[in-house]
Amino acid sequence: MEAVQKFTTQREADKLARTAARDARKTALKSCTVQDGPFFMFGRQMWPIPEGSPARYYSFDQLLFGSLFFHSWWNILHHRSTDRRSLAITMRTNLKFLRMMVDRRLPDRSDEKSEMTGFVRVFEILCDAYERNTEGDFDLLHDLCIKHDL
Repeated sequence: MEAVQKFTTQREADKLARTAARDARKTALKSCTVQDGPFFMFGRQMWPIPEGSPARYYSFDQLLFGSLFFHSWWNILHHRSTDRRSLAITMRTNLKFLRMMVDRRLPDRSDEKSEMTGFVRVFEILCDAYERNTEGDFDLLHDLCIKHDL
């Protein structure tokens, strides 16, 4: 009986720790601002957007959440293959249906469509940069995590 109680107590403590960590990440993400830059990912400056960049406009929030989304997919998939090209193709393919839904369901020139299009654009830019740069890293996410203790 004592062992069951210890297990339950440890499980509850682990759950509280996970909840506290999640809440800290949410608070830190809310405090991220454009002044936190410049940020680079895979050797490419992502923020502020460089003058004359072929990348179209995206907001800091689109960059932030697009990067987090990219990193989440990378965490899921990178164990399956070390080939960057294959991983980039797989990640872009997994976003295909979201892009199709945005194009089909959201009204043209709406704020919602603009926000989602920017988010998708950032994700695709990161996939391309990841595929091309074999030495690059998730500098943006690393810098944010260090600065905001994530």
